[in-house]
Amino acid sequence: LTNDNHRVRKLSMRLGIGSAQFGLNYGITNSTGRVQPFEVEKILTAAHKMGIRDIDTSPAYGDAESIIGQHPLHNKFKAIIKTVKLENEDFSKAIVRRVVDEVEKSLSRLKIDSCHGLIIHDIRDLKKKNFQALAEALLDLKIAGKVDNIGVSAYDAVDIDVARKCLDLDIIQIPLNAFNQELAATGYLKALKSDGVEIHARSIFLQGILLSTKRQLPLHLKSLASKISLFNRYAELYQMSKVELALEYIRQTGIIDVAVVGVTSLDELFELSLLHTKDTPAIDWELFRVQDKALVNPNCWNI
Repeated sequence: LTNDNHRVRKLSMRLGIGSAQFGLNYGITNSTGRVQPFEVEKILTAAHKMGIRDIDTSPAYGDAESIIGQHPLHNKFKAIIKTVKLENEDFSKAIVRRVVDEVEKSLSRLKIDSCHGLIIHDIRDLKKKNFQALAEALLDLKIAGKVDNIGVSAYDAVDIDVARKCLDLDIIQIPLNAFNQELAATGYLKALKSDGVEIHARSIFLQGILLSTKRQLPLHLKSLASKISLFNRYAELYQMSKVELALEYIRQTGIIDVAVVGVTSLDELFELSLLHTKDTPAIDWELFRVQDKALVNPNCWNI
């Protein structure tokens, strides 16, 4: 195990609130269902007091946008919104207009005039015919002051390559966690960061898998049992919660600007508030890395 005397300086990284659970029964290990609006109100109030300003949402997250928009501090957060999911084969004028209209609707539901970031939700959109028409329309939103930054939700290095060819990227959102380290292990994120791109990490807990026990693992993920045991062992060894250990991996990459975390209760939020209070051990994170993409990419789970 890692030498406990070797400690790591805390690195700058903002926490952001993921709102999928505010409008959906999101997460493979979620046993409590969506967060009730009264609890969301308490979470957002406490988050603001803690200095958390980034909030990630989407029209695909049920009525999460409307619930956030009803909060008294709705315009005090830096909202990251997403484009609507589409089934079209190409970007005709009508489809481009629809995407822009949906962005306007998201802003209206959130009761804000502009958002910090607009993310293209489905990376496949970039490969569709006439995508440049959409790119130009989104740039018009930016010029009009309705969007501060434009980016994409990517899954791997191939996605990032496509995005860099199609867009002048301001922001990118990628899955990253102690089990899924692929993007952090390449030079892609460092190159983006050096170009001034803001990098947001999502799926930090792998839909709760990193916080589970071996017995709680779904049948199709039982082969992760040894990694779960190791993760739990390290959390106990360093007297850290599993949430704290999971976030410490993100922090120690040194390349993430915002760590987006789903919060379902005040207790979970308060646990996050303790993350900056203790010295942190240097850990050999390669021990937790899972090579099989099918195990760490929820799109492959077929559930």
